[in-house]
Amino acid sequence: MSTWPSSPSHRDVQLGPDGLDDAASGLPVKVDRLSPGQLPSRLRQIRSHGKWALDLAEFNCASRASGGFAPGSVAIVAIEQARDSTICGIPLKDDMIVTIPASTSVTATVQPSLSHTGAVVPMSIWVEIQALSAGTILAGAADHPNAVQLSTTDAKMFRSQMEAMADCLEADASGAALPEHTPIALMEYL
Repeated sequence: MSTWPSSPSHRDVQLGPDGLDDAASGLPVKVDRLSPGQLPSRLRQIRSHGKWALDLAEFNCASRASGGFAPGSVAIVAIEQARDSTICGIPLKDDMIVTIPASTSVTATVQPSLSHTGAVVPMSIWVEIQALSAGTILAGAADHPNAVQLSTTDAKMFRSQMEAMADCLEADASGAALPEHTPIALMEYL
């Protein structure tokens, strides 16, 4: 069983197949283990008390998960290795980005060696990010999960940036709790 360290802002843990219920920030889930897994799963999480989060995960057992995504937030998940996994009915592929909006009912099938990097940000931040990238004000964010396939080069660059950001945020969280506001560097990159 894993626990959060004395600073609740970050953790870097190995989890057994029965310790995955808190493996996705902002998404309390029920996990049904389908296989024991040969190796423990690895999870790095950096989060600010329900306001924003960054997760880097590699799952090493087959499981099925279901839960409700937190209202007021959106998840942006970059898939590194899909391994025939699915989320919200979307068959995952390597180098894919999946966005999951607030209040989405989430179901996922996870196969061993699924790895991803995910960020959770407030919906208002995501709408702002989309407006800036589109160059126009949008009425709102999509109300359903969406997937976009990236080139291998772009996906590798995204993951590298998120890993570097996780390293910096973990260092910042070592001495104190992280701020509630979404880090500007994370917003700019997303």
